[in-house]
Amino acid sequence: MSTFGMTFLPLVLGLGPGNAMEIGPALPPGGMISAYQPDDVADVEEGDLEGDEGDGLDGLDEVDEAAAEPAEASEAQPAPVVEDPAVEEVVPEGTPRRFSEWGLMVAPGPSFMVGPNWSATGAIVRLGIIKQWWRGHFMISSGPSVSYWFAQDKVANDKIHLATFNGELMIGGGVAEKFAVYGHAVLGLGYLQAYDGATDTTIKFVGGKSAVGVGGKGYITPRISVGALADFNYLGGLAVDAMVTFTFNFGRKAKS
Repeated sequence: MSTFGMTFLPLVLGLGPGNAMEIGPALPPGGMISAYQPDDVADVEEGDLEGDEGDGLDGLDEVDEAAAEPAEASEAQPAPVVEDPAVEEVVPEGTPRRFSEWGLMVAPGPSFMVGPNWSATGAIVRLGIIKQWWRGHFMISSGPSVSYWFAQDKVANDKIHLATFNGELMIGGGVAEKFAVYGHAVLGLGYLQAYDGATDTTIKFVGGKSAVGVGGKGYITPRISVGALADFNYLGGLAVDAMVTFTFNFGRKAKS
């Protein structure tokens, strides 16, 4: 009921303003009760406070217990495992763009010679120690080698033996530790022995060998490469040496 209603209700009932608070308790059962009942309000508020006080304390206890449970659970959790910074995976360094290394090369293979009225077949084997330099995709190699070359014309029964000490040069490029293609040049000097079957004559002399060719190789591992090399020269006819190359690399040094 609004304040306006409570103020004018006694006047409507025929009561004066001075008797409004005195007739409240004398109303018959079922009569209207004024909103102002100090004793009843006090009783209700005290009862409510007593009930609320007990409920409030119990609620606080429950809150405290609920707050304590996650704290105990967090204490029971194991501490996170911290990895030892000293134990790290070792990542191998990549191939430097500029480096040099030595290579031990073995190159055996067949040999063919074709002249105006004759032909010969034979074999060659070459053993060399080369040093190669890589500069990005560019490669250059050089070094000494020894070789033995043999050819025979079975029709005329002619034979040639040639053992030489050589200098070799390879210039090309590719991808280090992957593959390389190159041009090849060799120049050597050594011992020559030739047999002429028609006259049954043997000639022993100082002999030389020079050739140019092309080659390529692929790396099986960073230390081992396998490839092919074909050299061409002229010895009274066109001579071709077709070789398979095996190279073992060692002594790498990076260059700045």
